Amino acid sequence: MKKAIKIIVPVMLAVAIGALLWATTLRPNLVISKAEAKARFTQPTSHFIHWRGSEIHYTDEGQGVPVLMIHGFGGSFLNWNKLRDRMNTDCRVIRVDLPGFGLSDLPEPDGAGTNFTQQYRDFMTFFLDTLHLDSLYVIGNSMGGMMAWALPQTTLTR
Repeated sequence: MKKAIKIIVPVMLAVAIGALLWATTLRPNLVISKAEAKARFTQPTSHFIHWRGSEIHYTDEGQGVPVLMIHGFGGSFLNWNKLRDRMNTDCRVIRVDLPGFGLSDLPEPDGAGTNFTQQYRDFMTFFLDTLHLDSLYVIGNSMGGMMAWALPQTTLTR
């Protein structure tokens, strides 16, 4: 038993050191600058608007009935590429990067105890007003579904 411990402990220590070394120095850095992200991911249909001192990204393409696509937590407008490809010949497809995601900045919090749900509701009201959308269909995934649910019902096409 003592012999096994003398072998196992150094091996586990070497594995832990190797993992720490990989995590801190050898692993490639996948973080890119905002400028590089904009250069890589901005599309010909991309637009930027300003809200609360932040730059917010969205795409607007196609013609017809407007359809707003709202991504989930940790996502971006790119999550909707396949659905956009199927819909933009018959519909006006609007894909938004929620504040703090994708190519959009995160505005400064309102203060201590910021209600982020209310902040996103305020953003969606601003966004719909800015694009003059008074009637539309909304598709949301995960957190985007929550945002869709929180939209004023007078805005949504039934």
